[in-house]
Amino acid sequence: MLNDIQRSTRSSAGQRKEMLVTQGAIYRFRLGESRDVVQANLHADVLVGNTIDHVATAASAAFQNIFRLKNFQAAHLQLLLPLLTQGVSLLSKKSLRKPVIRGALMLGVAGAAAFFIYRNRQAVRHRNDQQSNSGE
Repeated sequence: MLNDIQRSTRSSAGQRKEMLVTQGAIYRFRLGESRDVVQANLHADVLVGNTIDHVATAASAAFQNIFRLKNFQAAHLQLLLPLLTQGVSLLSKKSLRKPVIRGALMLGVAGAAAFFIYRNRQAVRHRNDQQSNSGE
C-alpha cells in the first residue's frame, strides 16, 4: 500500500513538473511575441502616426466642444495647450519633422474640409429656413 502511494505521488509530481515546463514554454513564447510587438511599434514613423492619431482625436474632441458651446472658454484653452506643447516638442526633433509636417498638412486639409462642410450645411439650413418662412 505504501508503494502505491509513493508511485501516485511520483506520477503526480511528474505531471506537475511537465505542466510547469509547458507553462514556462508558453510564457517564453508570449514574452518573445510581446518583445516583437514593442520593437515593431518603436519605429519613428509608427510613433509619429500613433501620436498624430492621439493628437487628432484630442483636438477633434476639443473643437467639437468649442462648436457645441459656441464660445471659447478657459477650459478649452487648457485642453489645447498640452497639444500645442506636444507638437512643438515633436517638431524640435529633426528626424520627426517630415512625418509631423506631413501629418499636420493632412490634419489641416481634413480640418478645412470639415469647416467647408459645416459652413455649407449651415448655409443650406439657412436657405431652407428662409424658404419655409416665405412659403407660409
